[in-house]
Amino acid sequence: MTILHAESVSHSFSQKQVLSEIELKVDKGRTYTIIGPNGSGKSTLLHMIARQLKPDQGGVYLNGKDLYRLSPKKAAREIALLAQDNGTADLTVSQLVAYGRTPHKPMFGRIDEEDEMLIDEVMRRTKLGHLKDRNVAQLSGGERQRVWFALALAQQPIILFLDEPTTYLDIFHQLDVLEIVSELRANREVTVVMVLHDLNHAAAYSDEVVVLQNGRIYRQGPPEVVMDQQMFKDVFHVGADIYKNEQSNVVRFVIKPL
Repeated sequence: MTILHAESVSHSFSQKQVLSEIELKVDKGRTYTIIGPNGSGKSTLLHMIARQLKPDQGGVYLNGKDLYRLSPKKAAREIALLAQDNGTADLTVSQLVAYGRTPHKPMFGRIDEEDEMLIDEVMRRTKLGHLKDRNVAQLSGGERQRVWFALALAQQPIILFLDEPTTYLDIFHQLDVLEIVSELRANREVTVVMVLHDLNHAAAYSDEVVVLQNGRIYRQGPPEVVMDQQMFKDVFHVGADIYKNEQSNVVRFVIKPL
């Protein structure tokens, strides 16, 4: 079932066309990764469908309703965005994660027992239980990213947008964050749309990849179908040795010059 539809969206910055006539449909419970070379419009598209950047033309619809006509509070109950670097906060981990419940509370409403149970569960799943009383500013970059991830999950969105969530992390913490994505994907409890630079990560953690080239969708579909040698040549101008696990259908790539 399609829950998000970007219909003929286009956008320009300083009279330079960044996205042109994008048609994108996102189905419930699936994980999508937007890939493409620098300047192809990946983050612009993500921010547009995450209600951060209104398109110049076209529309974005969530369950058939214009996403940009929803109230901020209503939108925050439906979607959440995790950026590359959300910075620090002078709060404890549990205090910051609790802010994820704000869209679900009336004005001046307090966190209740049900909220506390959800917050504890989210922190358990994101491996933050032992850090709940630590100040966020004192955490490592990887730990802080998990805290912001937990805040987003505490919102209980139907769609979670991730804008290059592993960019500033070492390999260990990259996989740490992506394993949370993997769990969400396995349980189909929330739809995920993310931008990733690492093409092997995109293939391993996605149901579908959306390949952008010069502000247009070049291809969209399962990684093992879309990410072939022709795609690498046309879009990234490189060659690739492609290895496929026949049992899982997961593909791996070794990039090489043409």
